[in-house]
Amino acid sequence: MRERPVVTLVVPSEAYRVDDWIQAAARLGVEIAVATEAHHSLAEDMGPNMIPVDFDDAESSAMLIASSSLPIRAILAIDDRGVKMAARAARLRGLTHNGVETADATRDKAAMRQVLSGAVPQPRFVVLEAGQSHREAQSVGTPAVVKPATLGGSVGVIRVDDPERLPDTIRRVRRIATARGADPRAPVLVESYVDGVEVAVEGMVTDGRWDTLAVFDKPDPLDGPYFAETHYVTPSRLANEMLSEVDATAARAASALGIVRGPAHAEFRVGDGVVLLEIASRPIGGLCGRSLRFGLADTPLEELLIRNALGVRVRGTRLAPGASGVSMIPVPSSGVFAGIDGTETAREVEHITDVEVSPIAGHPVAPLPEESTYLGFVFARAPHPQQVETALREACAALKVRIE
Repeated sequence: MRERPVVTLVVPSEAYRVDDWIQAAARLGVEIAVATEAHHSLAEDMGPNMIPVDFDDAESSAMLIASSSLPIRAILAIDDRGVKMAARAARLRGLTHNGVETADATRDKAAMRQVLSGAVPQPRFVVLEAGQSHREAQSVGTPAVVKPATLGGSVGVIRVDDPERLPDTIRRVRRIATARGADPRAPVLVESYVDGVEVAVEGMVTDGRWDTLAVFDKPDPLDGPYFAETHYVTPSRLANEMLSEVDATAARAASALGIVRGPAHAEFRVGDGVVLLEIASRPIGGLCGRSLRFGLADTPLEELLIRNALGVRVRGTRLAPGASGVSMIPVPSSGVFAGIDGTETAREVEHITDVEVSPIAGHPVAPLPEESTYLGFVFARAPHPQQVETALREACAALKVRIE
């Protein structure tokens, strides 16, 4: 009997939506293995298909994945923290993969900026190494955005408008990054703040060819000082010429970084032109992927990405008819998360398809910029994007987060 191909997911314990990948794989007749920490709740469920790894040691963990006796045909990171490990494991296993240098650059905002210089429009930036004078960041001007080079999810990302506040902000960003386990010597990135509306782009690369799967509007202004995301709505309501420019810029960025296979997620500011904020070689985060369906069969994102990872030709990458969206419920204040009231009322709002609350009740939480945790997700589908946005706003207004 022919063995079923195995796709290994590199999954840190804090990642969401592993069940979505397992269900997608089952529909495709593919087996899933999970490379994660030994204490992950999946460890017992996965049995011999669980590979214990250490996310603080990508090299050794990659060797563990590569030496597995499972018939692994592809290795996918579904979260920022797994990108470096997945690329190294795939190289050792002899599988098609993005280069290790590519993975490293997409996980280091300073390296990403330097690689993409001249390739795509970006904010003005200064990479401030440990020990460098804060005065060297003054050339960026204000308003500026200070961010750790190696963290994601807007952790430690702070806008500063007053040049005199820049040194204190840089020190604060370094403290936040160190508290989250970043190397205290890691650089800090200081960028010019870019005006305009913000959009997120979900893409997929096949043998170096970029394919935009979805462009999400972010209808709430993200003007700082911190950058907690709320609503995502697709298809975007940007003008067609701007959407074409977003698509072309994303393709150039992916190519310049050397992304040759797999998912990619990018963020742009769109005003007088299109400016790349970030691009990562992993899929959209949280449970947001559940808002996407493709083709007439309503194929979920995970199925497309598993097929892509296995080198199977992927058809039906156009969004399903209509519009969809998701709202992320941010942490409003520090304390212990006690739950969310009003979920049944939110579910009854027209066009809302689901409300999912995080299972972390009883755990301490903190808002951005210290932590990046979402307490729940609200999903909507409707014929038109404005109906989706209206439904999400109404449903979120019915919710009350309890922090004790």
